[in-house]
Amino acid sequence: MSDRLVVQGDMVKINPTFGPMVVNAPPMPMSSTVLPKIAGRAICVLGDEKLVPIMATYIKGPFTVPGMGTAKIIGLAPNQPQPGLQVGGKPALCKGAQFQVLFTPTVPAINPAGPAPVPDVIAPAMGTGVFMTTEIIVTAG
Repeated sequence: MSDRLVVQGDMVKINPTFGPMVVNAPPMPMSSTVLPKIAGRAICVLGDEKLVPIMATYIKGPFTVPGMGTAKIIGLAPNQPQPGLQVGGKPALCKGAQFQVLFTPTVPAINPAGPAPVPDVIAPAMGTGVFMTTEIIVTAG
């Protein structure tokens, strides 16, 4: 399989649709927990995706005053970890398909209509995201 490696500094971008919520988060950089490098950049491995802090705002339907929350990658696509390319004893990460993201609101969005503002009933929601990679290509078994 040939795909782009995820290296330190590549970005995690989450898609805005999380069920009824619209989540707005800036792309966040990946960090690597291993030392081997390619083209002067550390290669990201399985598990590094769980260390990316993603703070975001959200709105939902009539709740137009944004709330806040955190998003985290909870499931990679089957083609993202590369078992045939081990780095520091762990599979290297490749761009692959979309991964699964869990968004958990921590501050509710607000519906400003009516005599008093009404907070959203907060609940986690599932969405997707992608790795935005550089042009480092790998061919793995």
